[in-house]
Amino acid sequence: PGQALVVIGNNEREIRVDVVEEDLRRGIKVGMNAILSINGTTQLPATVSEISATSAPLSRTYTVTLRSEELRSLDARHGTSVPVSFLLRSKDSTLAVPADAIADRKGSPHVFLLRNGRAYRQNVQPGIEDAGWVEVELAWNGSDAVAVSNLGSLGDDVAVFPVRRREAVR
Repeated sequence: PGQALVVIGNNEREIRVDVVEEDLRRGIKVGMNAILSINGTTQLPATVSEISATSAPLSRTYTVTLRSEELRSLDARHGTSVPVSFLLRSKDSTLAVPADAIADRKGSPHVFLLRNGRAYRQNVQPGIEDAGWVEVELAWNGSDAVAVSNLGSLGDDVAVFPVRRREAVR
C-alpha cells in the first residue's frame, strides 16, 4: 500500500527549476528559450516545456520544466545543479552601445556620433539592455565613434577632441 508497482518512464532528460511568481510575471512562458550552464563552461540551449499550474505550498514557487536535445549527450546525474538563464527577449545582428552613451533616456533618447572632430546628435530607439550595453536602432555608417562621456556639454556640430578607450567589443 502506498508504493508504486511499476514506474513507466523514458530516457529523456529534463531540467526542473523553481521560480517565484514575480519571474513568471516577467514573461517566463511555455515555448520560450533558455540557456543551461553546464560545469561552468558549456552552454546548452533549452526550451520551457511546462510550468506547474500551482505553486509549492511552503516556498510559493512554481516548477518550470526545460528540455534540451543536447542533454542526452551529457553524463549528468539525477539531482545535478544546473544554472539556468531565461531569455525573456533576444535579438540577433543588432547594434549595441554602452548604456552611458545614451542621453535623455526618459525624454528624447539620443547619442552623439563623432565624425571628423565634430559631434552629431542622432536620435535612437533603445531596446534590450544587458550588462551595461543597450541595443539601439540607429542609422550608423559603421565607422563613426559614439561619445560615452560629457554628453551634457555636447551638441550638434560641436567641435570635440575624441579620446578612444580600448575595450573588448561584444
